[in-house]
Amino acid sequence: MPKLPALAALALLTLVGCQPETPSPPEASSTDVELLAAGFFVHPRGIVRPYCHGVLTDERFVLTAERCVSRVDPRELSFAVGGDGGYEMPVTERVDSGDGLVRLRLAAPLERGVPAFAPGPSPRTGDRLSVIAFTHTAAQEETPDARRYLVEVVEVRNDVLVADLRRGEPGCHGDFGAAAYDGGALVAIVSGTEAGGPTHPTSEVCRTRLLLTPLATANVR
Repeated sequence: MPKLPALAALALLTLVGCQPETPSPPEASSTDVELLAAGFFVHPRGIVRPYCHGVLTDERFVLTAERCVSRVDPRELSFAVGGDGGYEMPVTERVDSGDGLVRLRLAAPLERGVPAFAPGPSPRTGDRLSVIAFTHTAAQEETPDARRYLVEVVEVRNDVLVADLRRGEPGCHGDFGAAAYDGGALVAIVSGTEAGGPTHPTSEVCRTRLLLTPLATANVR
């Protein structure tokens, strides 16, 4: 017959073993993390939102397509991070540009963390990339919803990726400045479009062939 201390120890062990485990906090999905950096620009006189897209490189700088600021003063723009519910931060200046990209400075650092800017290797022909963009809405409507679509690199031309739509729906206005990811790693920025590619899901006149600048070889980061 077990001694009394042994019985007490057994009871304590049983009691501890029956306690419910403290649930671990859920890990952020790759989509959640990407939306802490990917966002869009708003122009005060724009008839649609977003005016263009961009991605944060840290709390104060945004990388976007050169064509997004080719016809406007960057200081007229504000940047909204996708995961911030549409909060807009004014742009104060253009810092540098090259390879179809431009880096812009925000009026103040964002008061929250931004995922480390660590571009992945340049995609190659046949690679499939996930592009994060935002649905175009009328300027007076609610914050645009994030959307994601899949493209495949069909050609690498003078360090520019030519990619065709494979799944989803790119914006008819061109999603310029949108971030492209490969397995969760930021690898390129949409810097243009050209004729070709499959038929757009909703409009025959909308382009589905994107030109992307790979960040691994870009002079601007």
